[in-house]
Amino acid sequence: MGLKHRKWILPIIAIVAIAVIGIWVVPFARIQWHIYRLHHDDEAVKEKAAKALANIGKPAVPALIRVLVGDNDGIYDPELLSETVNALAMIGPDAMEAIPALIYSDAPEVPTARVVAAMGPEAIPELQEVLKFGDSDAKTVAAGALAYMFEDAIPALEEMLNGSRESLRLQAVRILGNMGSINQRHREKRELRRAWDILLKAVNNESSDIREAALRGLHFYSAPEQMTELALKALEDEEENVRIAATDLLGDLGSEPLVVETLVGLIQDENCWVRKAACQSLGKVGPEPGVAQALGEALYDLDPWVQLYAARSLFQLGAGARPALEPLVDILGEYNSNVKSEVFNTITNIGEEAVPALIEVLNEDVSCRVKDASSLLHRLR
Repeated sequence: MGLKHRKWILPIIAIVAIAVIGIWVVPFARIQWHIYRLHHDDEAVKEKAAKALANIGKPAVPALIRVLVGDNDGIYDPELLSETVNALAMIGPDAMEAIPALIYSDAPEVPTARVVAAMGPEAIPELQEVLKFGDSDAKTVAAGALAYMFEDAIPALEEMLNGSRESLRLQAVRILGNMGSINQRHREKRELRRAWDILLKAVNNESSDIREAALRGLHFYSAPEQMTELALKALEDEEENVRIAATDLLGDLGSEPLVVETLVGLIQDENCWVRKAACQSLGKVGPEPGVAQALGEALYDLDPWVQLYAARSLFQLGAGARPALEPLVDILGEYNSNVKSEVFNTITNIGEEAVPALIEVLNEDVSCRVKDASSLLHRLR
């Protein structure tokens, strides 16, 4: 090669090098600039930055991952997380590689779960691995993502339920229940018949934890009459946790006479936690005939939790607590501060009708009862 041609070699090499560096550096700088703008105080600037990153698409994902894991050249800040998740949501399935970082990030759980769910069924194997080996926070996000996948996740959840590991079987049932809860809040509800069938079968599982989770989950899929039948049957279960779940659910099923009668009867149950749940559920049922009287009787229970929830439910009844006025006044001065506070509030709700009974207490010799009655009369006048 002649001397004349050699003099052009270095300039050509320099031009090629600059071009190659520019191809890499300019987009990188652009991505970093938009990420920096995600931390701006102005919401409009943040939104524009997230959209710009979404338009860049897959090349922006590694930089967004660095934000999630807290390794972004010193500009990491927790406030960036929500906007980072938003940008990944707009990128969609092209951001699949961000799933581990999303799951293990400190970003809000529900939005993160929805973003991961939007990645599609291809993400399911990775989510199953997280449910097996992840920490509790990561498992929560993975479970939420599977619930938001609805029908796409049901075969995988059914496979988990048929597996040998009880913790995963329980997780599968809880995810199906959460799926029903999410579906109830959706504008366009899905039928999810397969999920209903799986949960209905799980109500008879050998594990009491799975039976309880299935019962609670079915509440989001069932008509009230179906759920009443299931709850009443579950009250016959030998295990405490299943019976408590059934009692809880009865309180959400309205004020049908059979429901009220059953809950009133459970006030006398031999298990104190079932009695507590019955008191709580009667507060949800409202001032139906017999409810206040039953809760009044529960104020004499030897278990302090039953007393507390009886007093709290009577307060929820408002003026409907009048039939329990006698036991409410009778226990003045005798119970712990939490119960006393609820009793005071309930008697205050009853109002002037409580005055004669409180005046009678003033004639007693028991100083603590006299003190409580005086305080209440002062409130009412």
